[in-house]
Amino acid sequence: MKIKKEYVLIALIIIGIFVLELVTNYISKQSVVKISENANEVIESLEKAHDLKDQNIVDEAFIDKLDEKLKKLRENWNEEEDKLAMFAEHNELEKVTTAIVLLEEYTKNEQYDDALANGKEFLYRLKHIKEKDDLKLKNIF
Repeated sequence: MKIKKEYVLIALIIIGIFVLELVTNYISKQSVVKISENANEVIESLEKAHDLKDQNIVDEAFIDKLDEKLKKLRENWNEEEDKLAMFAEHNELEKVTTAIVLLEEYTKNEQYDDALANGKEFLYRLKHIKEKDDLKLKNIF
């Protein structure tokens, strides 16, 4: 009788682990997708800003919209970072935060080449967070 209780307890623990794994994967994927969509909008705007700068065209309204998109990206990241901080590595989250800060500074200084490169690094780091938390055989060993 005691052995049956132990087997049931072990089964419940294993089921609990898998349920928590599914929940954390769902949260991380949703967070990364949300942030990636915002980041892609920012990168498209940066490419357009780069083209405008190459043509020596100054469009203050476009620059203001770009700043608003960056602000929205930063706000969304701060919200999602709080969720991800519960189960993701803080080192990875700090790298993404650093990439956002650099993206903002390069854009403020109108260094669009560097901002584009940093934006792509930002997307890579987001993708890395999502893949790192997936339950795969290569991540176990």
